[in-house]
Amino acid sequence: MEDIQKLFRDLKEAKNQYDEVFATQTKIEKELIAEEVELLKQIAEPLFEVGEIKEIHALDSILLFDFKEQEKTLISPLVYYSKDGKIKYEVYDEEKYRRHRRNAWIVDGWNIMQPEEFLQYVTLERIFEFLNERPSELYNRSESFVDFNKSRREFIHNLKNILK
Repeated sequence: MEDIQKLFRDLKEAKNQYDEVFATQTKIEKELIAEEVELLKQIAEPLFEVGEIKEIHALDSILLFDFKEQEKTLISPLVYYSKDGKIKYEVYDEEKYRRHRRNAWIVDGWNIMQPEEFLQYVTLERIFEFLNERPSELYNRSESFVDFNKSRREFIHNLKNILK
């Protein structure tokens, strides 16, 4: 019986500590996210000059992040930052997606959210890691495209020789 009482005391102490830490860290997290939002706004303008642009809702948007390592089926892995300061990503199955995010703001197949909300899930550090990897990804894509067309040209040339 004493073991059970000790267990309950331990649980109570651990929960009290957790509740304190959670309250403090939640406040700190909100402050950090607010700082990240301001920094994101500062880097957005130069990113629009060098980033990959897609027009979404008649506004230029830059590729900001790619969830490529996660196999997402309800949404696109590509996340954009729009000129209006919103985060946008494509939703493939709105009905199923709303089961996970009932209050999602979806317009023409695109989920729209404030940067504060997105930064709760993806830190500015992870965004920078993605952006840092992007140049080599683009170089690799360029090389693959050249190789693809070279192979295609060779096939056409060979086929023409065979059909002569």
